[in-house]
Amino acid sequence: MNISQKGFAPLVILLIVAATGVGGTATIVASDASKPGDVLYGVDQAVEDVRLAITTSPEAQEQLRVSLAEERIAEIQALLAEKGVNPPGLDIALANLIEQKQKIAQLLAEQKAEGIKVEQKAKELDNQFELKEAELERIFEEAKAPLKAQKRQLKTQLREALLAGDATQVGQLRQQIAQIEAQLDALETKEEEAERLLEAEEEKLEAELEAQEKAQEEQEELLEQQQEDLEEQEEELREQAEDASELEKERLEKAADKLKEQAEQLREEAEKD
Repeated sequence: MNISQKGFAPLVILLIVAATGVGGTATIVASDASKPGDVLYGVDQAVEDVRLAITTSPEAQEQLRVSLAEERIAEIQALLAEKGVNPPGLDIALANLIEQKQKIAQLLAEQKAEGIKVEQKAKELDNQFELKEAELERIFEEAKAPLKAQKRQLKTQLREALLAGDATQVGQLRQQIAQIEAQLDALETKEEEAERLLEAEEEKLEAELEAQEKAQEEQEELLEQQQEDLEEQEEELREQAEDASELEKERLEKAADKLKEQAEQLREEAEKD
């Protein structure tokens, strides 16, 4: 971190606090537990933006985004627990979760394009995200559990109402069951959409890394072929030099030395990659 970055972070945070009209460090701390739709959620997002802006190393950026993904999952859990099946802000939290995986994939792809080996790191980050996705699945199952229990109870009451011939109660119970099923469907849809988008990001990263790996292999093969061609030409020139006149022999040997130098340069370039 350079001096300008060190001075930049506190200044921005102070500006954030001033803009909210609320006070000091307590505001920053309180905002960390906020959710989409809360008064302090904008402060929390702004502070995260500052943290990302002053985190310069790719490795630190990746781990910070894994941490932010954990916060998004905690927000989703809190929203479902406090505000019901389809709470305001749930789409924002899910979109922000997916964004973290997108940004990690982008960081890895950029490093790969620079020739940095990222396969092992990509696998480790993918394993971390698999744990996050399993946690997300558990949270949705927890949200569905009371609805499923309520549905079972209502079905029991419906059977009893049918046996009793109570048409009014039968109609009311069927309506309540339909409402619960609609809530379950809504939760299922949200969960499946999140899973689909997270999986799509993973597949996109894998395809991009594979494409870059293939391009690198093709480049290595091309360099190897060029090196072999130069070595063959060098050998031919040296064979010709053996039977040539002194003047011609000198010219051919100089040309062969030049080809040898070019082949060595290609070899060094391939080893560097």
